[in-house]
Amino acid sequence: MCFIYTTHSHGKTGLELDRDVVLRKLGSKDNPSLEQVQTYLRDHDKNRYEESFIQNVTITDHKKQVKQGIVIALDTPPLHKFRLLFPFLKPVKIVDLSDTHQGALDFWEDSITGFAHTTLGVHFDTSCTDPSRLFFLPRHPKGAEFKSYVLAGEPLDFNTVP
Repeated sequence: MCFIYTTHSHGKTGLELDRDVVLRKLGSKDNPSLEQVQTYLRDHDKNRYEESFIQNVTITDHKKQVKQGIVIALDTPPLHKFRLLFPFLKPVKIVDLSDTHQGALDFWEDSITGFAHTTLGVHFDTSCTDPSRLFFLPRHPKGAEFKSYVLAGEPLDFNTVP
């Protein structure tokens, strides 16, 4: 069973990458080329983008000043962003997943990552592996188009997640 709905930022275009982080990850001091930015998106960004998306980004500004600092601004195709909510067969107490707090958080993260990658075969925002982000109520900008789906089936048995 799964509940699926579009997120607040579904369909938005454009990305702003922290310039210092990009240059540090790429080991560069100069303006990165488009190919380098694509490598960053593919190999280093916390989000996991599909290759077809990465191949269609363009750099619009190498040094854009924003409130948070200097970013590399990209023009991108629309991002299709969804939340997937899988009800569990039985409640999962994260504290019981390991003898240590960090061990439990790591086990949870590995399970969510394994499920997304191995079972679903999807690219996903890795920040969603933090249990404090388990569920946000759906909301959308006024007048935005949104979609929601309910897939019938059995609740997910957490113990079977790879």
